[in-house]
Amino acid sequence: MKKQLFRYLLLVAIPFFPSCEDDAQTADARDEIARTWRVEESTGSMYDVTVSKSLTDATQVQISNFANEQANATAIYENKVLTFEQQVVGEITVKSGTGTVSANNQGISLTYVFEFDGQEETVTATFTPQDNVAK
Repeated sequence: MKKQLFRYLLLVAIPFFPSCEDDAQTADARDEIARTWRVEESTGSMYDVTVSKSLTDATQVQISNFANEQANATAIYENKVLTFEQQVVGEITVKSGTGTVSANNQGISLTYVFEFDGQEETVTATFTPQDNVAK
């Protein structure tokens, strides 16, 4: 009788045990880069951008002031890689771009191609978290 009671209690209690699933897998990877960054471009420009999570697509981020254009760019963020598809940002057309986020999320190396007045240019940019920039 005690064995049957134990089995019954065990069967009833099992659904209430927490799973061993890793909670980190459910975290939003975009949180790694959602912040304000100081950008230094190969053109000599230096400016700040803010990366925020897209509210409509769980794989995308919005980058405010991209290319110092006072306008937003959209990128896909997966596996520490930013991918830019062709889009109009302010007065330029971003043709393409790829960025890699450092392992510790403290930097982004980005290369993008843009067009302005019929001329294409390739730019490299380094993003540093704003809280790591000397004022």
